[in-house]
Amino acid sequence: MWNQLKWIPSTDYPTTAGVGSVQTWRITSAGNKPVRVYIVFRHLNQYNNGGSQTTNNSMVFQHMNITNINLRINSLQFPKDEFVADFVTNDDFGRLFLQYLQVSGKSFDMEGGGSIICYDTFSQLYPIFCFDLSKQDPQIWANVTAAEMELKFLRSAELAAPNNVNFRIYAIIEFERKIDISG
Repeated sequence: MWNQLKWIPSTDYPTTAGVGSVQTWRITSAGNKPVRVYIVFRHLNQYNNGGSQTTNNSMVFQHMNITNINLRINSLQFPKDEFVADFVTNDDFGRLFLQYLQVSGKSFDMEGGGSIICYDTFSQLYPIFCFDLSKQDPQIWANVTAAEMELKFLRSAELAAPNNVNFRIYAIIEFERKIDISG
């Protein structure tokens, strides 16, 4: 893996954050050009001992009833048409799942390896919100020394997280690295 990875946790959010109104999280990261950004949500009670595998396992993520999510980089929204989903009533999150498959390189896997995560487990256990920034116009990065990123999300109140269960957002940012060799 040549690219640089950076892991950034958010502060704790109350269970009602983003329900019914847009919530933002500013991610600042000085570094090279970001190529991919992965976002996951986790309840803070997942670190407690006991309970079922899906409620207290720190390796299982939450979809948090996200209905709309996008990433702004240097004031430009990505994707241009934000991701829209319905995890609760219609199981409609195909575009998010397809983006996950494309970023992981498994959407058109000709070798038969495929992805371990299927459509159902994506929503129930591993909703990883992926943003592929590798095919952006290079002019976006002209005269920019740092990537100012802001995550915006909206959540449905339907079947919201239990009361008094705060959550945290984690971002994993993959930065492009270049090397110049002269001889």
